[in-house]
Amino acid sequence: MHQAQAFIAMPFDQKFYTVYKTIRAACESLNIKVIRIDEVWAREDIYKQIEEEILNSDFVITDFTGDRMLEVPNPNVVHEAAFARTKKKYLILMAQDHKCLPFDWRTRPAIIYQMTPEGLSYLEERLVLGIKALMEKDDFGRDYEEAAAHSFVTGYPPQMPQYMPVGYAPTTMNYVPPSNNTSLSEIEAHLISKQAQPVAVNSNHSSRLPKGFNKKKDRFVCRIDSSEMIHIPATEFTMGFEDEEPEHQVVLSEYLIDKYPVTNQQFAKFMESGGYQFQGFWSEAGWQWRVNNSILQPAFWNDEKFNSPDYPVVGVSWYEAMAYAAWAGKHLPTEAQWELAAKGSGTNQFPWGDEEPCNKKANYRSQFKQLTPVQQFEDAPSEYGCIDMAGNAWEWCYDWYDDDYYENSPRENPLGPGYSSDEEKVCRGGAWTYDVDTLKVYYRFFGIITLRDKSSGFRCARIL
Repeated sequence: MHQAQAFIAMPFDQKFYTVYKTIRAACESLNIKVIRIDEVWAREDIYKQIEEEILNSDFVITDFTGDRMLEVPNPNVVHEAAFARTKKKYLILMAQDHKCLPFDWRTRPAIIYQMTPEGLSYLEERLVLGIKALMEKDDFGRDYEEAAAHSFVTGYPPQMPQYMPVGYAPTTMNYVPPSNNTSLSEIEAHLISKQAQPVAVNSNHSSRLPKGFNKKKDRFVCRIDSSEMIHIPATEFTMGFEDEEPEHQVVLSEYLIDKYPVTNQQFAKFMESGGYQFQGFWSEAGWQWRVNNSILQPAFWNDEKFNSPDYPVVGVSWYEAMAYAAWAGKHLPTEAQWELAAKGSGTNQFPWGDEEPCNKKANYRSQFKQLTPVQQFEDAPSEYGCIDMAGNAWEWCYDWYDDDYYENSPRENPLGPGYSSDEEKVCRGGAWTYDVDTLKVYYRFFGIITLRDKSSGFRCARIL
């Protein structure tokens, strides 16, 4: 016997998760199966699968909240609903404001709800009534067998999306990156141009901030992902120590680095802004990997143990971390940039100094047994003021990994050995699952470039 199915088209923002649970509860109370596209693994092309799932569903529930509202991105709901409408699928419309509905749909019946306990209770009640009314239709549930016979609409969305800007008008189907975004190739070219160039360490000159970055008094902010960044002036320091030898002098141009690791809340903005769809944020190899493996979100995105908004995002490969960085107008820190930000200009063993780690300074094995908020260790900053650089999550660096790189690395702005035949990238800082020795500021580790581990995260930097 066929079990009825509903396709859910709605924002993926975490703050909408309670709304999704309300929709799911209403459907499950009537033995309706629900499908939301981020919960199924795309077999080939994600847009083709969206069409297929809509065609295989008996009706579609659409939450338009976000369209024409800058603070609530909602990139694809209109297109999914329009496709369902052209295929004559039953639709249940929802929104938190009737103005979010597409202009020519605003006179149609819809459930207007509020994100409050009372509002969600009302939403569930109205959904149950609406679904029951649909189930009483003579043709309800009869078209699922015909779904395979339908041809897929080519070009849905109208073209392979390059980027869906936040707050786009639903009648506009052009995917154009906003002017404050920079492609990965442009950012890498700027970073590489600094390698091995003479650096004026004692200069009082301060570089002009790139577009998208502001200075407010002593605070530096990246506008795109709202991250606070730390300014590190041109500096010469001693890199390496003990097991990570040889110690050698490195000179770095001035740069900015994130005060905190990138959080789930920040990464959600990247996803909602079309970060997994715009190829310009990705390297050629990274884009091919993403497409071949149907990667559309971090590995643990729907796992409550890892997806708290203020936890560092984990389960991201080096490719995904670099794509996020490019979206934000930044890059992953080089290994040298990361070590200077953690170590400072002296000989600290840990970001906060030489005092042994404890559960008031870092999250490492046997301390918390889970991720912790990135702000939890505000009282254990590095010399420059960076937080959470020891433990919690490993942080991807820009460089390929090579055990022997320190023996012949350039003195100015080293970028790593160029390529690793084992496809290993540098990771720094230790993690919640690793021992205390990995927290040392000079400890070197590595990960395969496609690794999406529960302890792999990142922060970003921007050379000036």
